[in-house]
Amino acid sequence: MTEDNDFGELAVREGRPHVGVILLRLCDDRAAPTAAACRRALATVGGRIAGRLAVVTEDAVRLR
Repeated sequence: MTEDNDFGELAVREGRPHVGVILLRLCDDRAAPTAAACRRALATVGGRIAGRLAVVTEDAVRLR
């Protein structure tokens, strides 16, 4: 789980092996909204994240 766009790019676009990346793209970086977004992401894609990239915003969780 990261907020670093470069990490997602290295793992996914360059085809490096990984167990899954959750990229947080949140406007509000306070602890409570970030924790809520993390819980939502794991509940939404937790079982399907292996080898994929999930992009999390305030409004959506997209799995690529």
